[in-house]
Amino acid sequence: VKCLNNNSNFFKSLETKYNTKIGYVLTQYIINTYKNSYTIKCSTYYDADSDVVSTNSNYSYNHEWMDVVPESVGELLLDAVKHKRQLKKLYKQQQLN
Repeated sequence: VKCLNNNSNFFKSLETKYNTKIGYVLTQYIINTYKNSYTIKCSTYYDADSDVVSTNSNYSYNHEWMDVVPESVGELLLDAVKHKRQLKKLYKQQQLN
C-alpha cells in the first residue's frame, strides 16, 4: 500500500525523526482472511525525490495482529484480498494511472 504524505501527524513525526521531508510510505501487510485481522510485514519511507530514507521489517513470527475496523482502509484491503475480482479491478486501475 502506498500512502502519500498528507501532512498528518504521522508524517510530521516521521519527518522529525528522520530530519527530512517524507514523500510517501510503502507498507506491506499480511492479511488473515479467516480472522479478519492484519499485521504489518514491512514499511519503507521515501523522501520527496523517491530515495529510501528508512526501511522497517518484522522478521519474527510473533506479529502483532490487529482486527480490521469496519469502514476503514483495512476493510477495503480485506475485501480486495477476499474477492479476487475486486483485486483485479484495482490492478487494472493502477495500470491506467
